[in-house]
Amino acid sequence: MTDKTPATDPVVPTAAPGASAPASAPADPVKARPAKRGSGPLVTALIIVILLAAGLGYALWKQRTQFVSAGREVASRIDTLSSDVAQARKDTREALALAQAQAGRVAELEDTVRETQSQYNALQLAWQNFNDSASDELLANDVERLLTIANQQLRLAGNVSNAIVALETAQSRLARADRPRFSSLQQSINGDLDRLRAVSTVDIPAQSARIERLVALVGRAPLLVPDAAAPGVLPAGEARP
Repeated sequence: MTDKTPATDPVVPTAAPGASAPASAPADPVKARPAKRGSGPLVTALIIVILLAAGLGYALWKQRTQFVSAGREVASRIDTLSSDVAQARKDTREALALAQAQAGRVAELEDTVRETQSQYNALQLAWQNFNDSASDELLANDVERLLTIANQQLRLAGNVSNAIVALETAQSRLARADRPRFSSLQQSINGDLDRLRAVSTVDIPAQSARIERLVALVGRAPLLVPDAAAPGVLPAGEARP
């Protein structure tokens, strides 16, 4: 069962009026508690400020550490890029020097090619002239030989037909060669051919055949010898002794 007796407050002794409290009496503990309760928030705030300062300092130190690390990394990258740029510049200078040397070499080769082409053209022209000269010499020799044959046929044999054949052969060779230097000779041969064609020719083979037939007939015909020229034959009416 619950005790329903009302609680009684402790009796606080009161000092008698006019009596003074002794000086050496201890302070009341109930009155000292409010002073302790007022200093608690200050300590808490101080601790919070210290913690915030420590956190802020740690954050600043961490940030500074990261910044220094990033700066070192960036500096390392910059050094690497600087070395790469320097190497690239060096390679570029070497490539430029090589390109200039190659350009000079190409120019020399082009000059050599042009000089060689000029020499080749000169040699080709000289060879063409030599071939033309040799061909002209051969053509001149052939025409001279044919003219000699025609002259022999006219002077020795009197054969106009063979002379015309020789001159026509010479004329055809000159026409095929088409050399301007032989144009006057070709005109002379054409004039000689016209004059020889205008001459009445004798059929030499037919005349030779007729002469051969006459010789054969003469060989078969009896010989008539005078009596005075025949040895041992007496004239008619004379008797031998």
